[in-house]
Amino acid sequence: MKLDSNDSAHMAFFNKQNTNFGSVMYYTDNYYPTFDSDGDGIPDYDDSFPSNPSETTDYDGDGQGDNSDNDDDNDGITDLLDECQFGIIGPGADFDGDGCKDSEDEDDDNDGFMDEVDDCPMGMTSVGSDFDSDGCQDPEDPDMDGDGVANENDDFDLDPTEDTDSDGDGVGDNTDEFPNDASESLDFDGDGVGDNADQFPSDANESVDSDGDGVGDNADAFDEDANETIDSDGDGVGDNADQFPYDANESSDFDGDGIGDNADGDFDGDNISDNDDAFPLDPNEWNDTDGDTVGDNSDAFPSDANESSDLDGDGVGDNADEFPNDANESSDLDGDGVGDNADEFPNDANESADL
Repeated sequence: MKLDSNDSAHMAFFNKQNTNFGSVMYYTDNYYPTFDSDGDGIPDYDDSFPSNPSETTDYDGDGQGDNSDNDDDNDGITDLLDECQFGIIGPGADFDGDGCKDSEDEDDDNDGFMDEVDDCPMGMTSVGSDFDSDGCQDPEDPDMDGDGVANENDDFDLDPTEDTDSDGDGVGDNTDEFPNDASESLDFDGDGVGDNADQFPSDANESVDSDGDGVGDNADAFDEDANETIDSDGDGVGDNADQFPYDANESSDFDGDGIGDNADGDFDGDNISDNDDAFPLDPNEWNDTDGDTVGDNSDAFPSDANESSDLDGDGVGDNADEFPNDANESSDLDGDGVGDNADEFPNDANESADL
């Protein structure tokens, strides 16, 4: 009879014949005895080995006590290696060979993922590389990055955020701002022009510099002129060339007198009014007496419209001088190539000398 919380125990020890241990007999308040023949603290009625103090249970019922039995559940896996030492009795399916039958094993392939969350509960055994942590090791996982796209159809089988590369530039379509242009993938300034083509990749207002002056075409008032970028007065003349960059009425000062040419009455600064100056852009000339377009100061023959120069200084204008580079000759009456002064027969083309 078992003792319960309402009983008080009285114990007596006595020696049993031919034994070397004491037998314990328990008494309840009603003095009904309960024996523990081998004195191991387990009453005989609960002790599978009542006469063996070193054994009390025989899990697999093979007649050998669990303490001495090296395979308590008789499954063929020794207790030292058996993760389910007291599992289902006898041999049975054990996928990972850990001693726990598959029906009782919470991790059938011993990969560290419980079967209930393991996409491959009977996959490769032991722990291995598992990129998406789904319980299927990478060599056996049909979708290594777990993005729902099979490896064979996934251009990025180890990137769960990408699966397609339409233009084949190595950048996935989700990240690629130009998924159909293999030469572009980024648009840092968001202007719609890829960074590779954008001459101003950090400026959303500019992308092209046609004249290569470092100023984008949108801001450059002279996008085809590398020498100019600004026209402050809007007169069509760039500030670099404009001598009056803030005066839309003026852009040049020919004579450098500080008065713009449009307002300056003496354009060339020769103190002759432009209205009276035959050469308003030449400070060295203002008259052309003979009207041959050569100013009187330069004209060797200011009163002869047919002549303006005398290279040999013989007083005969170059146009009339048959020998403009010979100061000793100016005419050849007989046309024999010998000047009249040297020609002893100036009227005879066949003769020029009488030795």
